[in-house]
Amino acid sequence: MKDDESIVKTVLALPQWKQAGQLFAFVPLASEPDITPLLDIGIALGKQVSVPVCGTGREMRFVPISVDWREHMESGALGVRHPVGEISMVTATPDKTLHPLMLVPGLGFTAAGARIGRGGGYYDRFLGDWGSTLVTVGICYRIQLVEDIPQEPFDLNVDFVITD
Repeated sequence: MKDDESIVKTVLALPQWKQAGQLFAFVPLASEPDITPLLDIGIALGKQVSVPVCGTGREMRFVPISVDWREHMESGALGVRHPVGEISMVTATPDKTLHPLMLVPGLGFTAAGARIGRGGGYYDRFLGDWGSTLVTVGICYRIQLVEDIPQEPFDLNVDFVITD
């Protein structure tokens, strides 16, 4: 049984969540854990909450969202919902002084943090640039936790994984 609420509660209990002034998160696809309560809670707590916009050149940047974020979304690359309009013009970058936390989606993870995404390399490129600045948390259902994932040299692990 998939338990999105359990994932949300586990994230909320993390010391890294409590100290984070910045949250880089994803807007889930229907097959991914619903972490949208974390976006709303983060905004309500005054955290700088940002979500990805994936470009046609396989680049990904994050844009800040506010309390009415749902009103400014549309489907983009790979069916991922992202902000549009004026909201999408600003780019957020991780600021180490704000203890940034990133929630990372994936098709599968290992307990050691190896990840397989959807094949675009968006997160690997972003983490290649910013990974040392962020605490990264893989978010998935327990059934997506596997023993081994073949990795290429450019594949980057997350710091730890949370499941239901």
